[in-house]
Amino acid sequence: ATYLDRTACAPVAPVAVLEIHGTADDAVAYAGGTLDLGGGQTGGPYPGAKASVATWAKYDGCSTSSVVNEHVDVDAHLVSADGPAEASVMRWAGCRRGGAAELWTIPGGGHDQDISDAFAEAVLDFFEAHRKP
Repeated sequence: ATYLDRTACAPVAPVAVLEIHGTADDAVAYAGGTLDLGGGQTGGPYPGAKASVATWAKYDGCSTSSVVNEHVDVDAHLVSADGPAEASVMRWAGCRRGGAAELWTIPGGGHDQDISDAFAEAVLDFFEAHRKP
């Protein structure tokens, strides 16, 4: 996630960012919104998942277009029409060295997931592929 106000976060070097977000998240809405801090208090507004990762892609000098070209199994109990790999992987290309931007969208997924056996390996693969120099 990130701020709507881009001046609140300005990295000095590219950052590998992986956001994993469920479309039914009731704590941090997939489409964006305002944080509910409880007790009738609210936090500032925040962008939706795709806009958030697109902002990181911009910081990282990635292309402005993104591509969904694979799926990954995140939640042990959610299944897509294609099998257990229910989360779509949206990836921005052409990032500067050290940068990466991916959004894994879990259709029907909430804020907490029942993590599948394949999840840890998939996340570690992402970070292994994007080590800091």
